[in-house]
Amino acid sequence: MSTPAAPAVPVLPALDSTFGCLFLAGIFSTALWGAGSVQLYFYYDKYTKTDKWWLKIYIFMVYALDTLHQIFLLSSLYTYFVTNFANPAHLLLNERPLNSTAVVTALVDGFVQALFVMRVWHLSKKNYILTGILSLFVLGQTVSTMIYFGKAYNLNLIAELVSVLPEERAMDIIVTITDLSIASSMAYLLHSRRSGMRQTDTLINRLIFYTIATGLVSALAAVLALITAYVLPKTFIYLVFDLIAPKLYINSILALLNSRAKLRDGLISDSERGLSMNNMSRDGVTSSGKNNAFTTRTNVVNIKVDTQQTLTADLEAGEPKDPWERKRPELDDASVYNA
Repeated sequence: MSTPAAPAVPVLPALDSTFGCLFLAGIFSTALWGAGSVQLYFYYDKYTKTDKWWLKIYIFMVYALDTLHQIFLLSSLYTYFVTNFANPAHLLLNERPLNSTAVVTALVDGFVQALFVMRVWHLSKKNYILTGILSLFVLGQTVSTMIYFGKAYNLNLIAELVSVLPEERAMDIIVTITDLSIASSMAYLLHSRRSGMRQTDTLINRLIFYTIATGLVSALAAVLALITAYVLPKTFIYLVFDLIAPKLYINSILALLNSRAKLRDGLISDSERGLSMNNMSRDGVTSSGKNNAFTTRTNVVNIKVDTQQTLTADLEAGEPKDPWERKRPELDDASVYNA
C-alpha cells in the first residue's frame, strides 16, 4: 500500500521588505511607547503640583491617543502573524485597524504641534502672522493625513496601498515643512532673547539645542518616509517611519517638559558658583591680609541659600531671572512650557 503524498506547501514570496517592515515597525513602536510611558511617569511625578491642570489633562489625552495607536498597530500584527498563521492568503488583505493608525497619527501630531505653536505665540509676543502661518501648516498636515486615511481605509487588498502613495508623499512633504518651520521659528525667537548675561544665554542655548534636536528627529522621519515612498514604492519601508511618527512626537514634548528641572538645576548651580566665587574674592581676605575662613564660609552659605530660594521661586513662576539684576529682558517664555 503506497503512502499518500504530503500536501503541497504553498511557496510564499519574500516578506522582508513588506511584512518584515511591519514587524519591525511594531518593535520600534513598542519601544518608543515604553519610553514615552516612562517619561509620562516622570512628568506627573515631578510636575503634578506645579503645572496647570489643563496641561496635565492635555498631555494625558495625547498619551491616551498614542496608546490607541499602539493598540491598532499590535492588533493588526497579531491578526496577520498569529490568528492567520496557517492562512497565508490573509496577508493579501488590508487590515482596518492598521489603516486607522493614520487618523490617530493625525490627532497626536496635531495636538503636540499645537503646543509648540502656542510657545511660538508667547515667544513672539503674540505675532499673529508667524503664528497664523505655522497654524496653517499644522492644519494642512492634519488634513493631508485625514485624506490619506479616508482613501486607504476602504481598500480591501494591502497591495492597493500603492494607489494612495501620492497622498502619502504629499503628507510627508507637509510634515517636513511643518516640523522644520516650527523648530526654526522657536530657535530664532529663543536666540533673540539672548541678553548677554552668562546664565541667561546658557539657558537659552540649551533650549535651542532641545528645540532643534526634537524638531529634526520628527522631520528626519518624514523625510525618510518620503524618500522610501518614492524610491521603493512596492515595499512597506515608508510605513516604518509613518508608524513611529506619533511616538516621536509625544516623546519630544515629554522630553521638553521634563527637561525643565534639569535646566533649572543647572541655572541654580551656575548662580551659586558665581556668587560664591564673587563673595570669596570680596570677603575672603581680612584687612590684615589673612584668610578669614569662618566669615567666608558663613557668607557663602547664606548667599547659596538665599540664591536658591529666589531662583526656585522665579522658575516655578515661569521667570528664571538673574540674581544680580532683577530688571532685565523677560525669560518666562524661555522656561519651556512652564504653563
